[in-house]
Amino acid sequence: GQKLLAHGISTPFLACPPAHMHHDLPAARRTIKYMGHRIGSGALDRLSSPLVFVFTGTGNVSRGAQEIFRLLPHKMVEAHEL
Repeated sequence: GQKLLAHGISTPFLACPPAHMHHDLPAARRTIKYMGHRIGSGALDRLSSPLVFVFTGTGNVSRGAQEIFRLLPHKMVEAHEL
């Protein structure tokens, strides 16, 4: 969110506190789901190109990050499609 804000674009990511600020995992999920609702309602329509998120590895951290990411609206693509 901070990098996009530096370019004059406000996004729902700015309203998402760091993970350690949530009381528990259900609270973090609620925040992410709300952010996803805002994204789905057009909050990122001002972007001129898509945001790309990449997950590497198959360990606990990667799996946990992907679990939270699935709460956001997204489209999966292969690397050659970028």
